Amino acid sequence: MKRLIVVLMLIFLSFSFSTAAAERYGLYFEADLNKLIFESGDQLEVSMLLINSYEEKKLLEFSSSKLYEITITNRAGDIVYKWSDDMVFTQAFQEMSLEAGGIMEFSESTLLSDYEPGIYFLRTEFLAEEHNRSSESIFFVKTRSKLL
Repeated sequence: MKRLIVVLMLIFLSFSFSTAAAERYGLYFEADLNKLIFESGDQLEVSMLLINSYEEKKLLEFSSSKLYEITITNRAGDIVYKWSDDMVFTQAFQEMSLEAGGIMEFSESTLLSDYEPGIYFLRTEFLAEEHNRSSESIFFVKTRSKLL
């Protein structure tokens, strides 16, 4: 029964919560995970969408080639994964446009090796200068099943 409650809580909490500003200003950003419950060593896949619900094309400006950030924290709030660690980005200003009704899709993955069983929080951020958006999700890592 306790396990069922935990699973139901995870399902309820796992829905991505995008910033309210995204809907108010016409750009909607959302990130989804390939599943909610993982075993240590599983592959976590993040799919991100940016949707332009404005009636006109939007110009997106970035201060570098880094378009988004993905961060995973544990229950204590410690960062256990940051997508941009060990990466190099050009520091050149760049612009991209997103047509009215247009969609930009991004995806990344990481191996959940050495993750202790427990609840983790994933935060994704779209880093356009005047259109910064974020989305948060929750997932659970359980002990890897052992074969008999």
